[in-house]
Amino acid sequence: RDTLRLKSQLHLLDKSFLKYSEIYSLLHEYDLLAIQSNAIASESSVVCSNLKLFLTKLRYVKTSLNGEELKRLGISAGPELGKILQILHKAKLDGEVKNKAEEEKLALLLKP
Repeated sequence: RDTLRLKSQLHLLDKSFLKYSEIYSLLHEYDLLAIQSNAIASESSVVCSNLKLFLTKLRYVKTSLNGEELKRLGISAGPELGKILQILHKAKLDGEVKNKAEEEKLALLLKP
């Protein structure tokens, strides 16, 4: 079922200029087998490339900071903490932050 649902969304991946965070956002909720199947069946080299990029690289990208570390930086538990973690992950995917120190700096800038 996921395979067919993803197939109906492949046109969104048929762009070579997508940010890594956009590819991740479009694909992270799908079953890996659905992504693999669509990568094999896709007639578009751009779509295939974006699907393979997710499978081989993007799904493994993690932030260096976690919720506990953000709390130690003075960020309160709750929805804001989750939002900051999402922003950090997006920044990590897009290469805007490259290490823990840069993540901490961004987190503190985002701190309410």
